[in-house]
Amino acid sequence: MRLALVGPAHPQKGGITQHTAALGRELAARGHEVAQVGWRHPYPSLLYPGQLEVDGGAEVVTAVPVHRALSWWDPLGWWRVGASVSRGDRCLLVLPATPHAPALRVLARRCARRGTPTTLVVHNVVPHEARPGDEALIGVLVRAVDRVVVHTDEEARRARELGARDVRMTPLPAALPDAVSTTGPRGPGDPTVGLIFGLVRPYKGVDVAIRALAHVPRARLVIAGEFWTPVAELESLAAELGVADRVTLLPGYVPAADVPELFRACGVVLAPYRSATGTQAAALARASGRPIIASDTGGLGPDVVHDVDGLLVPPGDVEALAAAWRSLVDPEVLARLSAGAAARGAVESTGSWDAYVEALVGEP
Repeated sequence: MRLALVGPAHPQKGGITQHTAALGRELAARGHEVAQVGWRHPYPSLLYPGQLEVDGGAEVVTAVPVHRALSWWDPLGWWRVGASVSRGDRCLLVLPATPHAPALRVLARRCARRGTPTTLVVHNVVPHEARPGDEALIGVLVRAVDRVVVHTDEEARRARELGARDVRMTPLPAALPDAVSTTGPRGPGDPTVGLIFGLVRPYKGVDVAIRALAHVPRARLVIAGEFWTPVAELESLAAELGVADRVTLLPGYVPAADVPELFRACGVVLAPYRSATGTQAAALARASGRPIIASDTGGLGPDVVHDVDGLLVPPGDVEALAAAWRSLVDPEVLARLSAGAAARGAVESTGSWDAYVEALVGEP
């Protein structure tokens, strides 16, 4: 098929960009002719205070050249891109955030006029920290496309509630930075060292992890990533709880080449989210042979198999998180969960994207 793939691309950073790059590669590997369109100006700076682009080369090997033609403030540009992408057999639209919804709706409408089917890939149907009007914008978009692909049953329900007609749920395949998939650590690490990795935002529950640390003797917590929560707030909380000397804050985007060393230095990955539709941290943990302690939310529950590759705890439950962390001090528990994580990671690294691609471009 001749496919247009519209979504975030290098040098934009983050897990959705890495997944879109891997998607283009997998589509091309199956013989499809892929034309990828990316964003030159993806967000208003007020909505995304962090670093938008990575320095250096792409973090996932790509196979498709990207035409960076979209800007959030340029409706005329959306119209021109829509005319281009509607000439293929199908258009695949990746929605990483609500500000992209108006542009993607224009593209979907242009495709509809030409009779070109559109598939929308939605990583989060409703943003974790939604703003007024977000649901309305997403609702207009999902009703304009022919098919919506999501990654959990909960997200499928939300998409249908917003008016999506054809909703396909398929698990999100791993799309790891190449540095992790080739040099990631294996085997049990130090269980007293916990790692929180990625964007630090209120819904991630970092404060819950700091509170739990106070109940795990001799443990240390490393928090690495871009901080959208003020660093001073976390430092103040750690000092108040008497654990400031056991908390290491590493603010700033972590290049893919530095990720393996972070995971090598820890024994457990923590994801105490208040809400979630999935997390790249779980795939990184499995690829590194590290168990994960995660909140049992609608999104993370299916991503972590309790007592196999990690442990699930109720969201916001400090005592349950601390108890799960303390349980890993038992060498047998740590070895079993680390082996389970490594085994699942090995399956993901060799597994096929066939089911995912079928959900995107297969027949009704």
